[in-house]
Amino acid sequence: MAKKLDAERIEKARQKDQTIDYREEEKRRIQETIAKNRSGERKGHVIMPERKMYTYEEAPKVRVAAYCRVSTAEEAQVGSFEMRVQHFKSVIENNPTYELVKIYTDEGISGTSLNKRKGFLEMIDDAVSGKVDLILTKSISRFGRNIVDILTTLRKLSDLNPPVAVNFESEGIFTSDGKNKLVISILSALAELESQQRSISVKEGIRYRMQEGLYKFSVKNTIGYYRDYSGMVKIEPAEAEIVHFIYDSFIEGASPQEIGESLSQQGIRSPMGMETWPQATIRSILTNENHAVV
Repeated sequence: MAKKLDAERIEKARQKDQTIDYREEEKRRIQETIAKNRSGERKGHVIMPERKMYTYEEAPKVRVAAYCRVSTAEEAQVGSFEMRVQHFKSVIENNPTYELVKIYTDEGISGTSLNKRKGFLEMIDDAVSGKVDLILTKSISRFGRNIVDILTTLRKLSDLNPPVAVNFESEGIFTSDGKNKLVISILSALAELESQQRSISVKEGIRYRMQEGLYKFSVKNTIGYYRDYSGMVKIEPAEAEIVHFIYDSFIEGASPQEIGESLSQQGIRSPMGMETWPQATIRSILTNENHAVV
């Protein structure tokens, strides 16, 4: 087995050298800016309307939820995503007949399948449980990219007692209006077709960049690497020691199980932050050509 690692030093370095989460920083900046604007910390002076009592204030509030989704986790979409979340919060909170239930979100999740869309599934479950009266979303394509899933979900919501309506903001369509069923079906089919065409284009682009030697592999959850602010791939020194230990131990005859157990005993966490190292993780590192230069 290779020489033991200085676990305390390496784990401190891994925590210290974590790259800034620019996505969260951008979200925080947007939220702070909006908060300052709403609190009056801006140049413009807002004259608030005179408070009056209306008959609708005595009526029960409409329990409203909103759904936001972006299909990729790219930093370019952070601003758009966060602004959409803030937009729906403002729409609901500024409508005296609305009561905010929750803003359900799926960030970096494709709309072609329901399986990984935890926010969407949670929203539908809450609607079925009677917690939601109305759902707001940007467009049919944000609601989903699979015509069967879209129509099945909308039918499920409309069959509830009382039914839960969905408002597609961009298209200006309310599902409570039966006349919109055909339009929704057509737009759902177009959303699915657009997703399929985009997928084909992305795959072709990847093949082309690989042929030209321009393809950039992902370093997310790849131990030993990170991308700096300019997008360049850099070696993370502390994690590189872990990779060296794994390779040296394997060369000396240790099995993936023995290597994993040794790392766990030394207090070195896995790339996913777990205290134990699965054999599959060790095998993946040993067979990953990206680690050849670490």
